[in-house]
Amino acid sequence: MKFNIRGDNVEVTPAIREFIMKKVEKLEKYFDGAISADVQVKLKSI
Repeated sequence: MKFNIRGDNVEVTPAIREFIMKKVEKLEKYFDGAISADVQVKLKSI
């Protein structure tokens, strides 16, 4: 999977990046075989 993690007025720290990647990678169990996906996450502070 390709990850594109961006922050809008939020610093994307290595810990945040790792947390997001672990959560999204859990989706792999729902698909048979290898999957090819582009994951885009945008964080925004309120």
